[in-house]
Amino acid sequence: MRLNKVICIVGGKGSGKTTLALQLLNQAPKKTLIVDTLDHPSYRQYPVVTIDKLKYWKNGIYRIYQGDTNEILTEVNTSVWNANIILEDAFKYLPFSMSKDQVKLFSDSKQHNQDIIVMFHAIKQIPVYLCSIMDQLVVMKTKERLPNTTNKFYNWEEIKEVHAKVSKHKNPHYFEVIDL
Repeated sequence: MRLNKVICIVGGKGSGKTTLALQLLNQAPKKTLIVDTLDHPSYRQYPVVTIDKLKYWKNGIYRIYQGDTNEILTEVNTSVWNANIILEDAFKYLPFSMSKDQVKLFSDSKQHNQDIIVMFHAIKQIPVYLCSIMDQLVVMKTKERLPNTTNKFYNWEEIKEVHAKVSKHKNPHYFEVIDL
């Protein structure tokens, strides 16, 4: 059973984003696509699917890391249903002002029965559109200083408090989840 959620995981390098995503994979149904532009070592255990084969993919955990990310995201929106999707290091391909096709991936996710996990290194990297539709924000340690105010989040004060709590915690992999 999927939850049809969009979850953003935010944390600096080495904070545990990929480890948490892999733990979530183990709790989730078996059909998962990892969009990994870096060929991350933690995902190399999973077979690669190419963009032209996505429409034939039926089950299992696969990763895609070669090709134009806009093409990949468009094909994912067209061909991938009933799946978990992990967008590793999304700042590299989801700009602050997302394209129409990028927005469509997220706006169609519930109808496509998708859970999408999007990973960023900083809260300020999350595109405005994602701030308005994500269901959960997972806050890990970041090196960023948060501004006093922002229009991106309706619950900015809560996010600042959680960020401060996580930053002060002694465990380098400590995180908190905010339901939005």
